[in-house]
Amino acid sequence: MEKRPRGLYRSPGWAYVTDGVEAFDVRESDYRAKGYKPDYDRLPSRQDYDTDVAARMTAEKDGNA
Repeated sequence: MEKRPRGLYRSPGWAYVTDGVEAFDVRESDYRAKGYKPDYDRLPSRQDYDTDVAARMTAEKDGNA
């Protein structure tokens, strides 16, 4: 079953989206027009996203996940 694409993070004018199989960049205007979730304004910045991913990987490595 195909999953609906979901935003992971944003950068100026763009959003990074995945459907669980592929990941791709989408222009902010297209992201908003297609109604992807979460809302563009609620997406974390790329820096915040990368920081969160690194923290989760460290927690898993340390057995704290």
